[in-house]
Amino acid sequence: MTKDHTSGELKIAVDTWVLGSQSRNHGVHEYTAQLLCHFRELAASYGVEIQPYVCAGAENDANSLTAAPGFQPRETGLLRRSRTWRLGGAYALACLRGVDLVFNPHQSLPDPGFPGRTL
Repeated sequence: MTKDHTSGELKIAVDTWVLGSQSRNHGVHEYTAQLLCHFRELAASYGVEIQPYVCAGAENDANSLTAAPGFQPRETGLLRRSRTWRLGGAYALACLRGVDLVFNPHQSLPDPGFPGRTL
């Protein structure tokens, strides 16, 4: 994995699509919500920047996330477009924003050539 050459921090984007209303009664929703709580607490201690995607225009529990040292929610309107998001929108956004790693708790399709790593 590479580090951002300007800040020295590893940037990790978190795909929060599963925190939408379509997944509210599924285990992956609770799993992701709990992980984000822990990521928020740990980010500053480990020199990483966690960037969960949020969208004010979508019904998504990620919208309640607040910034903290090393934890910076990033707004994107693409989360309103479920099909576009799942078919590569999340990875396109990651490429544009220069993240090093994408944490995707629900990945059901292979990433379309994202140059970084996915979990």
